[in-house]
Amino acid sequence: MKRRRTYASYWEFSDESARDKGIVARFVSSVGADVISIAPGTLHARGHDDPPDCEALATDGARVAFELSEIVDADAVRMHTQRRGLHFREFTQSEFRTLLNARLEAKVREEGELKGGPYARRILLLHTDEGMLYPAFCEEALELRPLLHFAPWTDVFLIFPPPPHFDGTTTSHPRLCPVIRIQ
Repeated sequence: MKRRRTYASYWEFSDESARDKGIVARFVSSVGADVISIAPGTLHARGHDDPPDCEALATDGARVAFELSEIVDADAVRMHTQRRGLHFREFTQSEFRTLLNARLEAKVREEGELKGGPYARRILLLHTDEGMLYPAFCEEALELRPLLHFAPWTDVFLIFPPPPHFDGTTTSHPRLCPVIRIQ
């Protein structure tokens, strides 16, 4: 089991497969059936046999691929790891779009590269726990200049941890996370 990092760690799980499956499950429960409905017991992580990171069957029987990518500032992670104090990256809207485009570009694949297909839907989930990237800021940044759509993804979403209550606890529905549809 790998050591849990201390910075932007909401999406860290005990192992990679548990993390991937957990992120997809939280996404599915957060967006609801009008976006995607997964048949019970069909979601599984593909482990090292990726891409995609996970796959499932929709309730209509269609096969769905999920690929995941984290939006995190590597310098902030490094500073926390080296115990060099608290450092939270404050992004400008332009820097955020540049970072997002870089993650999207890194996930460009030919549809034939996705193992286990064919897939009716190919969903790219970008997840973040960056303290200074919050949904309203990201939505505003995306309104200024739309991102390009990168094949083969039919849908692209950005998912955030659930917002905390003022008493420091999470919402009464800890699995519900803010989600922004990018494409």
